[in-house]
Amino acid sequence: MRLLHMTSVLVSALLLFACSDDSESRSDTQAGDPPIDDQTPTCDKACPKEASCVDKTTLKSCQLNEETGCAEWIETPCPNDTFCESGVCTSTSLECDACPPDGAECVDEHAYKKCAPNGETGCLGWSDPIACGENETCRDGQCAASEAPVSCSDACTQNEACGSNNSYKECKDTDGDGCKELVEVSCDSAQTCSKDACVCKKFNAEQPSMIHLLSDEGKGKSESTTVNGGFHDEYLYHHTNEFKIGVRQEWGGSIIFWGQAGDKPGLNDTNTIDANDTGREVQVAIYDLSRLRQLCAATASCWIDGVGSSTNICSTDIRHLGWNPVQGGNYCNTGSGVESVSNKDGILEIVTVPLQWNPDWDNGDPNACGLSREQICADASKNHKRSDVRLTQRIRFINALTAEIYYKVDNIGELDHRANVQEFPTLYSAYGGHGLGDYGTLMTANNTLVKPESNTVFKTEEPWVAFVNKSKEYGVGLLYENGVLEFSGEYHPNSFNVVRSRVNFGLPKNGSVQTRVYLFLGNYNTIADQVSKIQKRLPPFGALDKPTGAESVSGDVAISGWVLDNKKVKRVVARIDETKEVELKYGEERFDVCLSWVGYADCQKSGFSGTVSFEGYTNQCDHLIEIIAKDDDNNERTIARKLIKVK
Repeated sequence: MRLLHMTSVLVSALLLFACSDDSESRSDTQAGDPPIDDQTPTCDKACPKEASCVDKTTLKSCQLNEETGCAEWIETPCPNDTFCESGVCTSTSLECDACPPDGAECVDEHAYKKCAPNGETGCLGWSDPIACGENETCRDGQCAASEAPVSCSDACTQNEACGSNNSYKECKDTDGDGCKELVEVSCDSAQTCSKDACVCKKFNAEQPSMIHLLSDEGKGKSESTTVNGGFHDEYLYHHTNEFKIGVRQEWGGSIIFWGQAGDKPGLNDTNTIDANDTGREVQVAIYDLSRLRQLCAATASCWIDGVGSSTNICSTDIRHLGWNPVQGGNYCNTGSGVESVSNKDGILEIVTVPLQWNPDWDNGDPNACGLSREQICADASKNHKRSDVRLTQRIRFINALTAEIYYKVDNIGELDHRANVQEFPTLYSAYGGHGLGDYGTLMTANNTLVKPESNTVFKTEEPWVAFVNKSKEYGVGLLYENGVLEFSGEYHPNSFNVVRSRVNFGLPKNGSVQTRVYLFLGNYNTIADQVSKIQKRLPPFGALDKPTGAESVSGDVAISGWVLDNKKVKRVVARIDETKEVELKYGEERFDVCLSWVGYADCQKSGFSGTVSFEGYTNQCDHLIEIIAKDDDNNERTIARKLIKVK
């Protein structure tokens, strides 16, 4: 509608006259005046001085007729772009017409409406329905004689079954003639054709594991024993019953056996692990750079602004370590114990809150430095001091000679712990005591012998090492999936052998860190071969962050998340409803991933993102988004799945 502007434009001033009305007649005439004509018309005295509107486009005003000399009504059209209102032509942008001039439409098959001016406003508008006559039908805005119905017959009586293109044919009247015909109906990508209808697909929406990546060869038996000194030990067997791996509950679930199954429960002389006290197994130990030593640990002042404290410490002796949760237990040889144990379906899981290695680690009194180990260990208020972390450990066999170990450490305390080189985990191999072999020959990935003295730091070509006997015929290998190549190791004849990767990380409040390692059994060549096969088989893993699946989506939808691999990620795609694939951009910054999955070389650039269009997708069924990643070894794996709803 055009809008009515209230500002009025006054048309040129109208000369309004009233007819002369002398009450007295003249008795005579002046000389030279023409004689009075009795036929001279008398002026109309009823003509008012006020103007009025004939209609919206025409003004009627009282004006002087020069021929008659009388005032009379004169109709004058209003100028363009004006309309007549209250006796004045007024400017306007009023668009009052609600229908086209001379327009007509059917209301239904029995009546129509037409476009006509409103008597008050002059605007065009639809009239009230006008009924058609008997035997008439409204068509194209006018009544016409009704046509005789066209006779037809149904072309079908039922739906036609599904075809090969995920569609079926529905039997229905599509053109309103009262007769049915077959119409092809294509199913949506989230649907499948079943019999003669589209039904929602039953997608596999199970989230892929980030804990276990490789398939196994079968699930072996579980065994609980107390045959070795009354300790509660848990064993997991390979399904062939030839090999087993064992943990000790009293020692925080740390690994105390890796070897051949033998012919009886418990430990035997094929064991490659030390396991002679709470500090020497395969286990996790965590440090805090700002709380490394007793005294400065109490105030977190051991390391400030890149400078370490060398004076405000008790000593560099191992018993005066600062904050240091150790899975096995403390220096009093008190084991950490466990919170829970699950040993079934081929997976052995242990959850523990480790003890602090030094039960007096947070004592800031310099006089406490003189207390002996015996004094500290005799103090019942200290000798079971728990740490502020919780450790989860999951073990399973990949094949007869390979075991996968997953670790997760959660900070359950109120402190932020500064990054340091950690034992995640450390391997202590048997050193020749207690009837076991001496597996102190430390070999790297390229068959190089390392002669570790006190905490020797070295690098390897691949992220694994092996402790074997001198002939290299038997021993234990350790592969770190995150790819860290720097190690430290020690060999002390008749005492202990130890090796660990030098992975560096901290543990912020409410934070957690995760890793996977693999233990191998056999001679050096067998270990090297098994490591190589596992390295090539390891697929990518990761997470889909957006969309969350909690909201309905439409149009272009942003997709983002992260992917890691033991080597390098080559390609990431989003697959929709198991059909359409969209390439995603990989290599975006994700520093948060490095804080959790520690040590991976590409963790800082592990992000992916992209956009998927859901234009035209129906809302009848849930749609499936899958994220599929491929690495440089062409291992392809679905890393995430999510069901979403379309608006």
